[in-house]
Amino acid sequence: MQGQVINGFELKKQLGKGGMAEVWYAENEIGKPAAVKVLNENLASYPQIVERFHNEALVMVKLDHPNIRQVYGYGYIGNRHCIVMEYLEGEDLEALMKNGRQFTDEELRRWWDQTVDALNYTHAMDIVHRDIKPSNLFLDKRGNIKLLDFGIAKVKESISLTSTGAMMGTLMYMSPEQVKDTKNIDYRTDIYSLAVTFAQLISGTCPYDSNSSGDFEIRERIVYKPLDLSGLPASWKSFLAPYLEKEPNNRPALCHFGATPSMMGAPAQSDNLNKTIAVGANTPVAEQAFQPQRQTMSDHPTSIHVPEATQTAAGTEKPKKKKKVGLWIGLGVGALAVLVVAIVLFLKLREKSIRNEADNQAYQACVTANDYRSYMRDFGSDALHYDEAKAKVERLVADSTAKALQAIAEEQARLQAEAEARAKAEAEQIEDKFFENCTSIAACDSYLEAYPQGRYVTEVEAKKAELKEAEKQAVAKKEAPKAAEKKKPAEKATKKQQEPKKASNTKTVKKSNANNGAPKVKVKKPGK
Repeated sequence: MQGQVINGFELKKQLGKGGMAEVWYAENEIGKPAAVKVLNENLASYPQIVERFHNEALVMVKLDHPNIRQVYGYGYIGNRHCIVMEYLEGEDLEALMKNGRQFTDEELRRWWDQTVDALNYTHAMDIVHRDIKPSNLFLDKRGNIKLLDFGIAKVKESISLTSTGAMMGTLMYMSPEQVKDTKNIDYRTDIYSLAVTFAQLISGTCPYDSNSSGDFEIRERIVYKPLDLSGLPASWKSFLAPYLEKEPNNRPALCHFGATPSMMGAPAQSDNLNKTIAVGANTPVAEQAFQPQRQTMSDHPTSIHVPEATQTAAGTEKPKKKKKVGLWIGLGVGALAVLVVAIVLFLKLREKSIRNEADNQAYQACVTANDYRSYMRDFGSDALHYDEAKAKVERLVADSTAKALQAIAEEQARLQAEAEARAKAEAEQIEDKFFENCTSIAACDSYLEAYPQGRYVTEVEAKKAELKEAEKQAVAKKEAPKAAEKKKPAEKATKKQQEPKKASNTKTVKKSNANNGAPKVKVKKPGK
């Protein structure tokens, strides 16, 4: 890859490599530095990964903000997808925390304000980051925050990499609505995630312990339980708490630290609330604006006209004789109120009955652990069968785990048996070759030494005996002529000694030079 050129930038050296991409330092012809992210070659055949990679460039190239990493372009080196980005020197906040760096309150306030500026900018452009966390907040050499990684960002509902059932983002920092439904979220999920992120940066501890809690338990806590802020200073605790509301509509707009958060999307005040109602001279103005308007009897359409009272003998007014109409009206109003209450209770009971029926049906339809999880998520912790569903999930997960462990054990046993069988077969093949090579006494000795309990011990011992006998016979055959030659003189001497002496009339004829070469006959007399 070194020396390759992408969009005018030449790759100089590799800065790092991960499971998804490599990052290279590059420069153009005038020495401008850049970071080039190159998608790993083995991932080019996965459309969803390529789409996410391309989406990061597509989103970030539109952004121009001092606290957001800038993207220069997109291209290819061979068949590998590349993003050309701003070169940054520094470390992300997660790496700094792992290295033991402790952040000052002044730093945290400045970083909060810078990140808020970046998110307000992206939210104004209808871009939701969806993965705010410490590792995506990069601290450059100047001490400024850069927002990174828009790979799973969502833009105006037109770009979404989320399929049904998929979870995009990092669970630890997700908002409740993101845990429930990853597809149907808006910019308010970033607000929640940012508050969780800074709670961790301030306290130095993860929001949830993944070592002691499973994913399901963490999801439950995100959706139903408030985040623990007990380890935070009072100023940060009171500031972050509104941003951690479970209901998105209750979260205020992002603002700089120290400013008073304002509610987002609050309905306009009614004209009736803006009118000042006279309720008495001693009522404070602030209270007057929210006091309900009292209705007098003269304003009531059923007000009663009382006839003028007659004068008494003493010159005083005689009390008016009241009719019992007011009593009946009061009784009627009371009856009506009771009826209204009864209707309301009936409707609530009916609504509860309908909900309970739906609750029961949903619970009865559950089969798998995911079904029970969906039931618990849909109906909440006050569901009729919540505890039963939770127990079912735990039991199914335990059963599934046990089955998985059993399957693993069986598979390991099978693989071990296969390995032992292969080893045995190989050993037998080697022994067979040893046996086939037993054509000499030395080879037989080597076999017997290597395989004292071997399959062919009897045959090899018999073969060794045969070879020894054959060798002995061959030696004897070879030495037989020599033995015969040595035996002949002895036999001749023995034979000569055994033969009797006989008289002989044999004439010995000798040559005589004196007789002209004629033979001289000498006759031996008997007895001499």
